[in-house]
Amino acid sequence: RLADLTVTDLRKMEAGMRQAGRSTTSIRYVRLILHRVLKAAIVEGHRIPDSVMLAPKPKAAASTREAVPAADAAALLKAATEKDTWTPLPDSTSLPTQRARRLAAEQDASRWVAALLQGMRQGECLGLTWDRIDLDAGTLTVDRQLVEMTAAEDVNGTDGVVYEHLVDGYYLGPTKTKAGSRVLPLVPWMAAALAAWRDQCPTSPYGLVWPRPDGSPWSKKSDRLAWRALQDVAGVHKEDGGYYLVHEARHSTATLLMAAGVPATVVIAIMGHTAITTSMGYQHADLDQARQALEAVAPRLGLTSTPTP
Repeated sequence: RLADLTVTDLRKMEAGMRQAGRSTTSIRYVRLILHRVLKAAIVEGHRIPDSVMLAPKPKAAASTREAVPAADAAALLKAATEKDTWTPLPDSTSLPTQRARRLAAEQDASRWVAALLQGMRQGECLGLTWDRIDLDAGTLTVDRQLVEMTAAEDVNGTDGVVYEHLVDGYYLGPTKTKAGSRVLPLVPWMAAALAAWRDQCPTSPYGLVWPRPDGSPWSKKSDRLAWRALQDVAGVHKEDGGYYLVHEARHSTATLLMAAGVPATVVIAIMGHTAITTSMGYQHADLDQARQALEAVAPRLGLTSTPTP
């Protein structure tokens, strides 16, 4: 019964999660969700012991994410642009591995440059539409992201957030943070790659820049599988043999920019971090400096010329 809950119950739940191998961060998330549920119960008239509501929550674990080294990033982009050189998989290859390889072959290399050099988040890439790209001005506007929702989620119960429905459980929603809305300069390689890709891109009724072959949005899961398969093709893995996460590609952008001595305000504007709140107008004013910064680090990723058609 809710009225009989104790802090000991919370500790037992946390101990069970630790024994199951869950991280401190996962345990904290579960506690935060439970806290919200219990607050909702109080609003409905149920009695929850004060000690349970006041119990401290576990701290989030230190992040173990790392940046993809420049040499590895360059190898990944080289593999992504040279798909005709990929070694065919043996006939005995498992079906999941075959599917992941097929997904990697379907995705254009510019999608990975968007993460490794432009610092775009996964949802921002998967939700990018052609009307947000100005090839003449050499800019890319990031002001929304792809969001996946289940049938059980209430799209309208989002505190005023407006979502644009695409198909099935896919929606376009706002960026992760207010500072995430930004205008990014396109380095020459990226502008040329997008111009070439636009002529080959599958027709998408939603105007997506990187759609599936049938024009529908990529799921985040499929995007992750393609990223892992690309690492296998390029022979690039972490020191422990594991895979880089999709989000770790974005970490590389910040690392490269800081290593190049780019001012912190410019790094923050490019990455869309919340450390400094900037307006879209300010970012336009600083666009030249951001462009110079990205063009300075592009050669470290092997992007020294326009992509081969």
